[in-house]
Amino acid sequence: MLQGQTWTRVQRPTDDASGMSVLGRSLMARGQDQTNVKDAPYGARGDGTTDDRAALAAADAVGATVIPPGTYRIASSVTLGNDVTFMPGAVLLPDAGVTVTLAGQIDAARKQYIFKGAGTVVAAGAHEVWTSWWGAFANRTTDAAPAFRAAMGSARTVRSIPATYRFCSWVMAGPYAQDAAHTTGQYFPAGVWPMGYDDLTVDNTGATFNTCDYPNPLAIFFFDRNKRAHLTGGTYNGNHNLIADIASSVAVVTHNQDNSLFENFTVGGNFGGGGSGMASNWTYNTTYRNIRMTGVGQAVDFAQAKGLTIDGMVAVGGDATQSGGPGSKGVSFIYDPVGTYDSRLPYNFDDNDGVTIVNSEFSNFTACLYVFSGKNYRISNNRFHNCTGNSGGAQGVGALIGWSSASAGRPVQNFIMDNNIIDDNGAVNGNAGVVVGNGAITNSDVMSGIKITNNIIKNNRDTGIRATGTSNLANIDFITGNKFIPGSNQLYALGGYVSALQDPPPVLSSCGTSPSVQAGSANRSGVVTLGTGATGCTITFARPAPTYPQLPICNVMPASGATASSWSVANAGGVAVLTLSNASPGTYGYQCSGN
Repeated sequence: MLQGQTWTRVQRPTDDASGMSVLGRSLMARGQDQTNVKDAPYGARGDGTTDDRAALAAADAVGATVIPPGTYRIASSVTLGNDVTFMPGAVLLPDAGVTVTLAGQIDAARKQYIFKGAGTVVAAGAHEVWTSWWGAFANRTTDAAPAFRAAMGSARTVRSIPATYRFCSWVMAGPYAQDAAHTTGQYFPAGVWPMGYDDLTVDNTGATFNTCDYPNPLAIFFFDRNKRAHLTGGTYNGNHNLIADIASSVAVVTHNQDNSLFENFTVGGNFGGGGSGMASNWTYNTTYRNIRMTGVGQAVDFAQAKGLTIDGMVAVGGDATQSGGPGSKGVSFIYDPVGTYDSRLPYNFDDNDGVTIVNSEFSNFTACLYVFSGKNYRISNNRFHNCTGNSGGAQGVGALIGWSSASAGRPVQNFIMDNNIIDDNGAVNGNAGVVVGNGAITNSDVMSGIKITNNIIKNNRDTGIRATGTSNLANIDFITGNKFIPGSNQLYALGGYVSALQDPPPVLSSCGTSPSVQAGSANRSGVVTLGTGATGCTITFARPAPTYPQLPICNVMPASGATASSWSVANAGGVAVLTLSNASPGTYGYQCSGN
């Protein structure tokens, strides 16, 4: 539930045997409240040939109208300001170039096809409409996109009959489309483009959407510049089979969304390669909930997200040909300098800020989670697994936090990753369960406030958690409470930047003359320097040995030309003891973990 926002479920009308809804039967029972457009003095013919515009306008001037069975040609534009009930078999047929605007409520059976002809019918005042009214019928083989486009509007629930639809035509969607101020930029063929609406709900429960051959369209739905939009239900399939053809294909795009909700739908078919289940720039206080994806190159690809929540998403990646190869990225958050000025919302979008991912699962990607920039992330109670890497050289990783060239002056800060399961990553082309700061970060940015704690980490091919780049990390904790399953991989860290734990300083012995521990590393991760004459070194931690695993898991990495032939860990008198054997003078990074 979004803060300060209440979602109200609108009850679907129930059709009787005649096809008329409950509301329609009620209005018909109160015949004195409606005017029949065929009655005198109005005299609409409904023969499909006579121009019935004047008759409908005259009846509407009296009040609410009922339109009996028949086809009512409209030869010039007209606005009907009162409520209209369409009896089964009633059809409006505006000529080409003619617009019929219905400013009141509309009542019709949900399976009626009531708006035909070459002209346009605008349901300006309707609180609830069905796409079938514009001709989106069950299992139609023709293009259903125009009917869905015609049904959109503010303060409205748009419903579709459970059926299979094809979107073959498209409009140019995107932040620059139909904007005279921008002559270049991003354009995107989208089947349906709801733009600039307030309080629009699209309920596609039970419906399936297939696209025609590339490039019609590249996006199925493109939500743009809406407030309190709500998409629920549906299965969205792609059929683009070549990487060159689907580099930008996305099932559902959400740009410039303000306090919106996208939930309870499935993305399937083939959005492999560079294709995505969802993509977005400039979202504010928007939630993505209970979404299932299979065969996607990327699950979600977001930038400039402020107050975004992903809850209950399950995504399985796939390559472009659906041959079982991994997708590229599971969930990705980057800083996108392209078009950053184009936010249409009254909020500052310097970068991602305030992202929550909970109760979700990502698998079969090269990397399950990418976080390249931004601040204030909370990643909790998820599973990141079987992100394998690929035979082309890409390394598999459960979560990649920070990247050598991606921060662009906006390093990851205040990132909390807790109570997750991170397992079975890197099988094809190994790496770690979690990688923090892959090499030196650009612009001397310093990643800080990184807390990777209380996770279960197991069966990752090379290492459980790896951190590198001592000059670019500060205030990092990836030891507290993590459970490294016996036989799994270990921590890998070089540098004394892990300073969040408050264990007493380790006691050194047999370390030669003037041994030292790097300042600020008074815990189970740091750097120890062996002095002249050292052949070995014992590092004793004045901390009870953990109960799980039975012994700490430790790793030692020589630096500055130092060497150590072996190291061992033991539990002696209730404390953890790490011993280096045959160690030469020099600097060693060490890391021990345990619960």
